[in-house]
Amino acid sequence: MQNKFLRYIFTLVLFIFSSCGQATPEPTHEYTFAETEESVAVEATQDGPLPTPTLANWSNVSAMPLPNFEANAVELDGYIYISGGITANRSLKNLFRFDPKTNTWEELAPMPDFRNHHGMVVMDGKIYVAGGMLGETSFDGQAKTFWVYDPQTNDWTVLADMPFGRTAGGIAEIDGKLYVTGGMSPRGNDPTELWVYDPATNTWDDSLAHLPTQRDHVIIVSYDKKLYVVGGRYSTNLSTVEIYDSSTDTWSQGPDMPTGRSGMAFAIINGQLHTIAGEDIEAYIVYMKHEVFDFASQTWVSLHDIPRPLNAPVAVAVDGYIYVMGGGSLTGNPYKDVWQFTP
Repeated sequence: MQNKFLRYIFTLVLFIFSSCGQATPEPTHEYTFAETEESVAVEATQDGPLPTPTLANWSNVSAMPLPNFEANAVELDGYIYISGGITANRSLKNLFRFDPKTNTWEELAPMPDFRNHHGMVVMDGKIYVAGGMLGETSFDGQAKTFWVYDPQTNDWTVLADMPFGRTAGGIAEIDGKLYVTGGMSPRGNDPTELWVYDPATNTWDDSLAHLPTQRDHVIIVSYDKKLYVVGGRYSTNLSTVEIYDSSTDTWSQGPDMPTGRSGMAFAIINGQLHTIAGEDIEAYIVYMKHEVFDFASQTWVSLHDIPRPLNAPVAVAVDGYIYVMGGGSLTGNPYKDVWQFTP
C-alpha cells in the first residue's frame, strides 16, 4: 500500500512541477476513446470542440466559474454549494453557490483555508466541512480541521478538530450527529476508525466500531438512519459495500458494486444512490459508468453513462435532477462543465 500511495503522490507532484511556469489553457475537452470490456480508457487532448452528448437523459446545462476536480458539493434550500478542489495545479478555498433555476453562480465567503479531498455535509441548515488535503500548492498532508458555514450570515466558524487528519474519506448525518470514516491519514495508511460528532457539545467520540475495510476516495452516505460506505480503493479499486447501524454500533455487508471504482460522483434521489464516473488508479482508467443502488431492494442496476469520462467530479440532487460538476481527465486536467441527468 505504501508503494501505491507513494506512486499516487509522485504522479501528482510530477504533474504539478511539469506545469510550473506555463500558462494553463482552458481545456477544450476532446478525447480519444479506447473501449474495453469493463471501462473506457481516455487520453485527453487540448484540441478540438466539446463533444456533443449522444447518450439519453444527459445534457450539458452550465459551466462552473472555475475548472475544478476533487472538490465537494451539497444541496441546501434548492441551491448547490461547491467548495475547494484543485484547479491550475493549486488547491482552492472558494465557496460558490449555483441556482439551477436561473443558471447563475454567486461567490460566497471562502473557507478558512485551502482544501481538496474534503468531506462536506448539510445539517440543520448549515454546511459542515471535514478534513481534506493541506496546502495551496504543496498538498502536504491531511487536515484534522472541522468548520461550519452559515448561509444566513455568510460566514465560517472553526469547530473542534477531529482526532487526527483525514483526506478522501467522507461524512454523513444521522439523527442530528455527524459520522466520519474512511480516507487517508498522516499515519501512512487508510484509517478504519469511525467517529461521531455531537454539535450540542462540539465533541468527537472515537469509540465506535471500526469500518471493516480500509479505503479512501470512497462514497459515504446515510439513508434510513444507516451509514453506507461504497467503493473506493486501498491498493486496488474496491466494489465493497458496508453498512453501519448506529442503533447497534455494528457493521454488515451489502451487495457489491458492479464496477469497483474510486473518486466517483454520487447523489441520492428517489430512494436510489447514483454512482457516476470515477477512476481506477492502478489500471490508469477514467470511467463514464453510471451505476445505481436501490436502497429498498438492495440491488444494483446500470443506467445511461455520463457522456464524458471524469475523475473526481461532484454530484448533487436538486428538484428531481442530478447535477454532475467538474471532474478531471486521466492526467488531472480539470473541467468546468455542469451535466444534468434526468432520471
